[in-house]
Amino acid sequence: MQLTLHRTALKPKATLGHLDIDGVTECVTLEDVVRDLGPDGSSKIFGETAIPAGTYQVVIDWSAKFQKFMLHILDVKFFTGIRIHSGNTDENTEGCVLVGQEVESDDYIHGGSVALPQLQAKIQAELARGGHVQITILDEFNCEAAPLVLKEAPVEAEVPTSTVEEVPAEPALAQEGQGAV
Repeated sequence: MQLTLHRTALKPKATLGHLDIDGVTECVTLEDVVRDLGPDGSSKIFGETAIPAGTYQVVIDWSAKFQKFMLHILDVKFFTGIRIHSGNTDENTEGCVLVGQEVESDDYIHGGSVALPQLQAKIQAELARGGHVQITILDEFNCEAAPLVLKEAPVEAEVPTSTVEEVPAEPALAQEGQGAV
């Protein structure tokens, strides 16, 4: 299985993009800011730097920090414990890739509680068949970005403004990030 993370928008606090599975868009992503790490990684700002573009193996393994099985991106130079998980902002990641259904603003995504289980189930099925999963991360900041809304648009109807419903934000999650697994 081939995952491709297309980084399409570099913002002041976060990097936005979308994740494809075998060429089909699966979800939106939010990461820390992409930075030039330098040859020895010394330009990395802990908890504020996205992992380098490249190709990595993805597995599902036990996270001692979260006490559950999670998606894990392996062998990332200058980083350890990089996970793919849900979250909303750059405050919810320390180098990890956050997934969701919709980008709400330059530094906020939501829908991870739906997007993550769907993504993890597909990866689990591939691994259970004896397959391999890899992720290729591409910096595509100068290309035309795909739409960053993956849910169906509601059918427009006349609704009195007094019935507009506020959608609560997903709870913030602690991250494994660049520390111990």
